[in-house]
Amino acid sequence: MSLSRQALFWCLDYRVLSRCLVWLNLKTTLNGEKFVDADSIPFTLHSSFEGLNIVVLLSISINTRNKHFPQVLNRIEARAASRPIEHFDSFSREPVLCEVAGVNGSIVLLECIVITDELEKLEEEATSEVPRDSAVNRDLMINAVINSEDQLAHAAVFRWLLTKKKTNVILQSKSPFIEFFLVQEINAGRGQKYFDLLWRFYEKSGNYDKAARLLSKLAENDNWKMGLSQRCAYLSHAILCAQSCKDASITANIDELRDRLDVANIQMRIKDTLDSPRNENIVKKLDGPILSLQELLIQFVVPFKLYKIKLALLHCANMYVEEHIFETWENIIQDEFLTARDEGTLCEQLANTIGELFQIYRDTKYFPLEFIIQRTLEIGSGGISDTQTQRLILPPSFYPVVCKRVELSICDFLKITSNEFRVGGDAWWLNNSGGQVYITKVVIRMTRNVVKELESQPTAIRRTTARECLTHILPFIRRACDVSASLHLQTMGNELTALQNRLSEFSN
Repeated sequence: MSLSRQALFWCLDYRVLSRCLVWLNLKTTLNGEKFVDADSIPFTLHSSFEGLNIVVLLSISINTRNKHFPQVLNRIEARAASRPIEHFDSFSREPVLCEVAGVNGSIVLLECIVITDELEKLEEEATSEVPRDSAVNRDLMINAVINSEDQLAHAAVFRWLLTKKKTNVILQSKSPFIEFFLVQEINAGRGQKYFDLLWRFYEKSGNYDKAARLLSKLAENDNWKMGLSQRCAYLSHAILCAQSCKDASITANIDELRDRLDVANIQMRIKDTLDSPRNENIVKKLDGPILSLQELLIQFVVPFKLYKIKLALLHCANMYVEEHIFETWENIIQDEFLTARDEGTLCEQLANTIGELFQIYRDTKYFPLEFIIQRTLEIGSGGISDTQTQRLILPPSFYPVVCKRVELSICDFLKITSNEFRVGGDAWWLNNSGGQVYITKVVIRMTRNVVKELESQPTAIRRTTARECLTHILPFIRRACDVSASLHLQTMGNELTALQNRLSEFSN
């Protein structure tokens, strides 16, 4: 395999150049008047070379008769014998020029170019319309360097690969100098991409403990101008690496990493919620280092009345005070009534909010189901408001929907409603005729649904459910049939009585 009009040699240093040339059979073939085309010179690397100090690409331009080429080789040997071994600085892009004898007084320059310069040429040729063997030669050159023991040459190739966005070639190589190179670049302040490559190298090489530690440090670094989403990504990957690690000290910190990720996700929710041109400086502050829960609560959640995020924050902090939880839910429900444009929007938004939060906090103390139903009934009736503004009324048809969203049976809903009417909300329900009419309408709607469902249920289930529902609707029937009840309420009492009779049939 060859490169047109170029001969590429791999050599140790100037002292051993002649040995390389002998091995390549150049001195024996380039003798006397014999003409040897440059295209016949092989492109290869002697695999038995040991103690490789430097890899230099020797690009030889042959622009005269080849009978003079032995003079070039002799001159190189003479120079090699008279000068000390020099380590070529692979970190530099400056070429080393070696002057050799030419023909008729002209000078032929042998240019020992930097590895990356030749790789650049091959890369350009490989992407040209007629790539020839350039891509193959480029890969052979890269592999030859990576298989060598020349640390500086490795560094030069690594840096070139990074400029070409070929990081996978570095990670997939078996070079023993990757970690050292990346650490050196990091210490030199080269930038975040070297940190990213280092943890990926650790992960790919099975050093999950190092990867987890580095990822955690990157996420918590307050000095870097790094976005919050990137910090969340680092924490997520740190957790994955920690789970794959056998080091007990690392696996013990998985819960701590998860807690920090939860805090970061809350901060992300706050940032996304406040993201608007008028909050540019606030969003900029949030899109940075991960803050503490206390900072998030005091600086953002409370001032901007982010009630749903406050609930998430309390849950994340494992801070349960019933009064605070009830107050937060009160604000969540009130906020839906205040922001809804009309009845249809209110029903959809409130049902979605309650349903979404149920999926997150179900079976926890942070979803007080009875309190939510009670306050929805009270606020939905148009009463018990912290403001004097006219609010929308929730239609009775809303409650079957919300029961389905929170997986609450209608019978259990009637139980909560009955307790609310008899005990919890007596100040409102028993002394306000409008409130009594509203809650009775809701009970009638829900009882109708029960009767309809029982018609298709087995006898045993119908009997049990019917008896339980009869117990729950009795307080409403008694109130509606009271002589002091309004005419409208008494009319609804008659309808409730008819439903009571139907339930009695199912209970027998």
